Amino acid sequence: MSEEHHATATPSRTPQVMTKLEENEQQVKNTEISCAKQAENTSTPVPSSTTYGSVDNEIWATITPQQNASLEALHQSMRMGHSSNGEGFHDMENQAIQPQPQAPPQQQQQQQQQQQQQQQQQPQQQQIQQQQQQQQQQPQQQQTQQQAVEEEKPPVGSDEWHKQRRENHKQVERRRRENINEGINEIARIVPGCEKNKGSILNRAAVYIRQLKDTEAATLEKWTLEKLLTDQAISELNRQVEVFKAELERVKLENRYLKRELDNVDDMSSVHSKKHTNLWKKIIKCTIAYEIATVIILVPKVSQDIGAVPYLVTLGTLFFNPSSTAGNQISEMALNIMCLVPSCLWTGIISYTCTVYNSHIDSASLYSNGAGIIAAIAFFISVFITAYLRLKYPRLFVPSLQAFIIPFFGLTKGIYNTKFNIMSILGIFYPVIIGGSIALAVNLVLWPETAAKRSENALGSAISSIENVLEFIKTDVLKECEISFSDLSVSQKLRQIIKTLDGDISKMQTSRREAKYEIVISHYCPTWYKSLARIMEGLSKNLYGFSLAVEREGHIVSRQASAPQTPSSQDLEKQDLTVIEGEVDMVALAKAVRVDGTVSRIEYKLISRLQSSVQPEIKVFIQICISVIRCIRHRLQDNSAITKEKNYTHVCSHHTHQHDLTVGLESLKQAKIILQKEYEQRRAEPQEDHFLIYTILFSLTQFGDKLLLLEDEADRLIKRKQYFGKFPRVFFPRVNILKWLGEAGENAKGERNPAEQVIFDQHHLLQRQDSVSTFSRVINDEEKGSGSIQKRASVESDWTEDGDQETTPLQNAPGSHAWNKWLYYFHEWLQTDPVRYAMKFTITMTIIALMAWLPIPGVNQLYNENHGQWALLSAMVVFNFTVGSTALQCFFRVFATVIGAVAGYICILVSNRNERPYALALMTILFQVPMWYGLLGSKYPRIGFISLLTLAVINSTNYSDNVYAETLFAPVWKRALTALLAILVVLIVDQLAWPVWARNDVRIHLSDLLINTGIQFSRVASLVCQENTLSYRYNSVLKEAQSNTALLKRQHELACQMLALAEMEPRITKGAFPIETYRGILQHEQQMLYWIEHLLVTQAFISKDVRRQIMNPMNAYRKELAASIHVYLFTLACSLRTKSALPASLPSAEIARKLLQQRQAILWHKNYDELCILPPGGQGSTRDSFNLEEESDKRKEERSAENQIYWQTYAAGSVEVIVEQEAMGALVAKLMGQHVFKAATKDWIV
Repeated sequence: MSEEHHATATPSRTPQVMTKLEENEQQVKNTEISCAKQAENTSTPVPSSTTYGSVDNEIWATITPQQNASLEALHQSMRMGHSSNGEGFHDMENQAIQPQPQAPPQQQQQQQQQQQQQQQQQPQQQQIQQQQQQQQQQPQQQQTQQQAVEEEKPPVGSDEWHKQRRENHKQVERRRRENINEGINEIARIVPGCEKNKGSILNRAAVYIRQLKDTEAATLEKWTLEKLLTDQAISELNRQVEVFKAELERVKLENRYLKRELDNVDDMSSVHSKKHTNLWKKIIKCTIAYEIATVIILVPKVSQDIGAVPYLVTLGTLFFNPSSTAGNQISEMALNIMCLVPSCLWTGIISYTCTVYNSHIDSASLYSNGAGIIAAIAFFISVFITAYLRLKYPRLFVPSLQAFIIPFFGLTKGIYNTKFNIMSILGIFYPVIIGGSIALAVNLVLWPETAAKRSENALGSAISSIENVLEFIKTDVLKECEISFSDLSVSQKLRQIIKTLDGDISKMQTSRREAKYEIVISHYCPTWYKSLARIMEGLSKNLYGFSLAVEREGHIVSRQASAPQTPSSQDLEKQDLTVIEGEVDMVALAKAVRVDGTVSRIEYKLISRLQSSVQPEIKVFIQICISVIRCIRHRLQDNSAITKEKNYTHVCSHHTHQHDLTVGLESLKQAKIILQKEYEQRRAEPQEDHFLIYTILFSLTQFGDKLLLLEDEADRLIKRKQYFGKFPRVFFPRVNILKWLGEAGENAKGERNPAEQVIFDQHHLLQRQDSVSTFSRVINDEEKGSGSIQKRASVESDWTEDGDQETTPLQNAPGSHAWNKWLYYFHEWLQTDPVRYAMKFTITMTIIALMAWLPIPGVNQLYNENHGQWALLSAMVVFNFTVGSTALQCFFRVFATVIGAVAGYICILVSNRNERPYALALMTILFQVPMWYGLLGSKYPRIGFISLLTLAVINSTNYSDNVYAETLFAPVWKRALTALLAILVVLIVDQLAWPVWARNDVRIHLSDLLINTGIQFSRVASLVCQENTLSYRYNSVLKEAQSNTALLKRQHELACQMLALAEMEPRITKGAFPIETYRGILQHEQQMLYWIEHLLVTQAFISKDVRRQIMNPMNAYRKELAASIHVYLFTLACSLRTKSALPASLPSAEIARKLLQQRQAILWHKNYDELCILPPGGQGSTRDSFNLEEESDKRKEERSAENQIYWQTYAAGSVEVIVEQEAMGALVAKLMGQHVFKAATKDWIV
């Protein structure tokens, strides 16, 4: 390097002040240049840049961060002037070049971070130390430098100066080359496979570094993959652990369920065993009575004294069999005598008239067959009157069978005699009474059973059923590990258990009614259980409502779990939130709420959270109710009010449990307060979620209130027993005789079929409809014209508003003459079912007996010789109300007749007619046991009944003196032939005279039921529109609604019975009858009736102030809602009645309901603060009833919650009514079809 170049490179410095530091920097630069030139001379190309740590350098880019940091530190130290220390430079260079041993990735990262931190801190510390040393040494260095320069430094530009400079330069260059050579040699020792050439050494070092970097990258990648796989394995293990936990929980629940089912099976097996034991007790009693009657008529002297028809004794034990209670058997025999006496008198008078007529034929020149005409007319009148009374008064249904037998034999046999024999009539009367007396004696001696005892057993079963329902709710419905009510199978199981409870309640009511008609020897009078039975029925109704709400919530939760939220539902939710602040957009509402399942599109997003918030309080209440109902059952058992169970030991305290039940009701109040606080915290809008949860709380609250009443009533019942003493008393029945006759007996096993029960229910329903309309008119007249001055003054405005008279439709306008009204009533009377049934029955019997009255010589004798009366008996037992049931009974009749005839023929063969009477008695025992089991324990009791009847007739006829000289087999084929002829006549008459097809009637009954349901909903909806609940208008409509509630239930039961009869009818030209669809419609109708009754009950709890502020301003919208529901149901009814397809679109009641709800929400927001301080009751105002300043905060919260629950659970009833009617609409559309237009969209058509 020349002087000029040096002067140009450092113009600011003079040659005299150049320091060693500058010389070192120059040496470093020269070293970098020489390294770059050597790299260019090698065979492997290297990057042009020589800066350490460069990304573009192919070799040094592969250096690890630690090595890169070391090299940078070395470079920094060289530039800082430490190059003069060769050993230090050599050590640092060796440290930078020496490769580090491989370590695990985590340790390498930690070491790299620590080294980087140290390397970053080392230059700073060195700079600080150098600065301090420079500051300390600067004065001295300046002095020494000045002295050295002045003494030793040659002059600039001289030869000595140039020589010294060249020597310094050579010395620096030599040191640099030594350092480079030592570094290259160190690299050669570290890197394996290196040659002696420096270029090859550097090339091999670059390759080796690249390999190390690739190996490290591969190791890092492998480690990352292993870590990822490890994380995945851990996640999979966690998932499997959760699956195992869920499976374990499911197995626990299943184990618990199976354990409970096993307990239920054990209970059911014990109950079944008990029922089986009771069944065999009845069979043994009936067999003994039947055998005694059979043995009696086998005695020759007794058989002669009994009369011409000795087997009537055996039939008496069959008609009045000892399977029923003793009191019922006595009443049946008394009613039988009441029916037989008029029939005997009428038949005796007509028979005597015929004999008188026959004795004067020749003397008075009378018509030769006049006796036959007289007997035929008398037969027709007698049979018609008996059949009509038999159906008008259901209690006479079984006793009137014997009343038919009198004219069957008395007016067809011996009518052409000239001498009258009174025993021909009495011989038919007293054998039946003898048979009934035998059966009664056996019933009183062997295992006597009374209706009072049966009523006590039924009451105990009903209480146990309620306890079982509560236990199921506690263990299965209110689960902690799952979302509340999310399991639909649990809700269906709950419905089945409550259905069993309803059956037990029905048996309890039936047995109680039967017990009050009998003479009872007991500690308790049957009428004392009336209040207890009504409360039990109310408890069952509340549990049924709870089950409906649970099932509804289960469907909602399952639908939410299976279907995500759609954009349309989100838009609808936004509209719901913004509707409070503005007007309702009807177009958007119509788009959001479509006709196809409108209610199913309601978003229940809060339902799970709300249910979970109140579930602990509900569980506490249910647990307390279980202990209370168990205590009531044990107290009744201790005091002999119900039957004790085996291994019973329990002691409970009445007052303690009454206090606990009060605590349970307080827990429900706390649940209401929780929901109220949720309103206050979120300022939320009342939605369907709140309505449903409030409905559950309302049902449980009503259940708790009724349970308190049940506890008090049980205590009152026990005190009555203690008042009258420890010994049982005799209680005589005190009932109205007409009311008693108007109720069907419940012990007519085998003698009454479902078709005949339908006639009773229809006739009773019509009577109740007439009584309801008459009752409403009487109530109106009484309330308008009587009462106190204050009461009449309160309804004065109602009189003025109701001044218009009720208009009569023109189609029902009465005639202007008296004979018009008489003909109208007579026509209506002819249209009733009992009259039509009695007329068809009489015509059939007359046709079968017509052969006995024909004016043909010898025909009457032929009729009697071949036992034509047997055909009358066959037709009497197979004739039914509907075509299908008649055909089915005819089949049973033929089948049972063959069984009985073959059994009788075998008995006669064994006894050889009358030679071995004991063999006949023994064979009768063997055959009658399975027949009695078929009558009392099978699904087809009529087969057993007819088999026993045929067996008695065949045995008695063949064993007695053979008047007609018949062979052994003759009675058998005659019995079968007469039965076949009777069946043919019955089928023909049933098809021609007012045929009744059950499948047509079920549509008509269902159509009427739907129309009446729509009217009932409008009637109930009008009640909440009235602010004054003391007015005449409100009370009259309330009483009418309550009466029609029971009427609609009976109408629903009648439709269900008719549907069961429709299943029996064959369909030749069409497919199978869609009975499941009809059952679905009736099930939804039953649920709709419950929700309408729910509206009727809850509206009475809404206070006057809430009516005024929230309910009454919305009367116009509520009227639209009622009209939509009424029109919807009316459309369905018309489609069913006319068998026509539904219209393409139906009125959407959900749109009207949604609009009503949103308007009510607006009022609710406006009046929220005032609603929170209103009294929950309906009497008085807030200022008169409460002093708000002195009340506690808790009482205010309870009062506010009470104001919320009633009107919101009322709103829930409207939602559920629409749900049920839309479900019915879908079924009716499936059943009857629906008009579809291709141009219309799917959203428009249902």
